[in-house]
Amino acid sequence: MSNFWTKEEQELLKKSLGKMTYKEMSETVLTSKTERACQAKASRLGLTSKETKHKCWRKFNFNEEYFKNLDKKSAYSLGFFMADGNLYKRNNSYSIRFYQKTSDKYILENIAKTIEYSGVVFDRKDKNLSELTLHSKKMYLDLLALGMTPAKSLTVFFPKIKEELYSEYIRGVLDGDGCLRIKEDRTIGVQFVGSIAHYEEMSKFLNKKLGIKRKKVYQKQKYGILEYYNKDAIILLNWIYQEVNMKNTKLFLKRKYQKYKDAKELYNNWHLRNRGDGALGSTGK
Repeated sequence: MSNFWTKEEQELLKKSLGKMTYKEMSETVLTSKTERACQAKASRLGLTSKETKHKCWRKFNFNEEYFKNLDKKSAYSLGFFMADGNLYKRNNSYSIRFYQKTSDKYILENIAKTIEYSGVVFDRKDKNLSELTLHSKKMYLDLLALGMTPAKSLTVFFPKIKEELYSEYIRGVLDGDGCLRIKEDRTIGVQFVGSIAHYEEMSKFLNKKLGIKRKKVYQKQKYGILEYYNKDAIILLNWIYQEVNMKNTKLFLKRKYQKYKDAKELYNNWHLRNRGDGALGSTGK
């Protein structure tokens, strides 16, 4: 790694001090620098007061038991992590990382609040991404026990959790890496992409729980794709957004929720008149 520091890198260092650890700096905003190089440069620039040193080396506080006994908030976060997170282990360092594009950074900040995280969600300089990183062997192991794996997009299984938590979990999956779209021909579609085993079990569960047709998960390259359309899509969306509709949670992506409301209105106003499928309310069938 280079010993030369550009003015931009020095400014990033100054802005990051006290907001993240040196390790987090080296892994995100200053990827060309080592953890020690960040500390040494801060010292040479006279930026390392006693308080700043403590903040940059300390482990930020958070609830390490968050995924131990799931509730609605942690179930959503589990789904979000399954779709758009990463388990990372190097030597004796264990980390849990959540990602989202920077324009939707607020959802990571909302998740961080539920975890009681005392640090910040930071923006990666090399990509249009924001990241929430937690360092905890205990949380890492709890996620493994729930079926998450470092190569989760290919190998993760549908988790065994309380039935009443699955609507939150699946909304997290949709927000993390799912797709909700309205096509030009007014077809409403919901698509999930990831582990074949995960979505095969999810398809079985949704058939049993909601009565929607069990869908075959088809494979594209290494990934499985599960899709629902029109009436089945609206039944699914009504179910996963029930807590949002009742204003009981802040854990949802606003742009996808708005797309859901647009889709429901389209279905009730257009499909009812032209296809006679029957309008659906906000609770499901």
